[in-house]
Amino acid sequence: MVQPASYTLETPLTQSSKNAPKRKNCLKLTIIISTVSVLILTLIVVLCVTLPKKSVQPEQPGSPQFKSYLSAKKSLYVWSHASSYIDSEPAWYRLSMNYNGAFDNLITFCKFHGFSKLYLFAGSVEWEWNGIFQNKQFIHHNEFIQQLKKLEDNNIEVELAFYLNDDPNDMSGYEKVTDIANTVLEASKTVKIKAIHFDQECYNSGSYDKLIKMLRLSNAIYPTTSTIKPLWVRQTKADVITSLSPELQLEWNTHDTNQADPNKQYKYFVDLLINSVSGSDMMSYSNVTDTIKTLSNNYFKRVNQFGLSGHPIVETGFGASPPEEETLHYEYVKDNNKFFAFIAEMAQTYKNIVIHDYRQYYLSLYCKNPVEWQGTGVPKVC
Repeated sequence: MVQPASYTLETPLTQSSKNAPKRKNCLKLTIIISTVSVLILTLIVVLCVTLPKKSVQPEQPGSPQFKSYLSAKKSLYVWSHASSYIDSEPAWYRLSMNYNGAFDNLITFCKFHGFSKLYLFAGSVEWEWNGIFQNKQFIHHNEFIQQLKKLEDNNIEVELAFYLNDDPNDMSGYEKVTDIANTVLEASKTVKIKAIHFDQECYNSGSYDKLIKMLRLSNAIYPTTSTIKPLWVRQTKADVITSLSPELQLEWNTHDTNQADPNKQYKYFVDLLINSVSGSDMMSYSNVTDTIKTLSNNYFKRVNQFGLSGHPIVETGFGASPPEEETLHYEYVKDNNKFFAFIAEMAQTYKNIVIHDYRQYYLSLYCKNPVEWQGTGVPKVC
């Protein structure tokens, strides 16, 4: 009789015993993977903490020329944001009080375009002295001080710009600039104001004597700068000295006689003027870039001769004023990248460049006056 093959019944206990080595191996593998993961994570944390961090700058928009322009050190002349009146009040009055956010828009424009200083118009003796400057006030005084504080908070320097009378040769009432200077001095206790800036563009030498006296009166109270006309750089001592008062003639002659270094003598009218103020800015107005450089270089020869500082101003307006031969607007229209490259070059050469002025420059870039705010961004040719 054939016996059946013997066999062993496998109970759950015996099956578990057979699988035990496999489970041990899985456990070891899990421990190894966990350990390696912890080590990798620790290494990543250590590297993140110890390696130098590379700052990521937002990508600047536009062409390479526009990017160079954005990063160049620049200043902006600001007369207003509209061409005439707003609700029967001069437009610049409304700008000074941030009407409809106009001053906030100006700051936005400056920050995007890289303007680090403003020459901000704040009035004239002819129109704002009576009852305003004579009382150490600005137009819309409290609101204006608030706007100046915004500039300070945004690291934008400001020179407050003034003129005497609408007629550039009319120097009557020049003594009243002391009230302007004292107004600025009082305001400077509350907010930073870099300087007073006078844009009094006399072209009649008969006005030069009072021009010098006016600038000195202001500068004695608060640091004062002046616009420089190309004419003043060309006019020699012989051209103008007889038109000055006897005391100023004596002062000029005495200075030159006592100055052992001929290079420190006042050979041109501009020499007398720039040594009467705390700084100056040259009207290098032309539609030809080489002419702008020549005007700037001739001015800086005189400035550097006396160890002083200054900046060139370029014009970007258009229309009835200024004349076409004095503005870069049409060069911008022809080739805006070439324009941006030139501004960047001038800023590098002279450490800063001033663009004149906000309203028409914005209009050139964005096809509307700032009062019709179009925002900022890569400009276009209108």
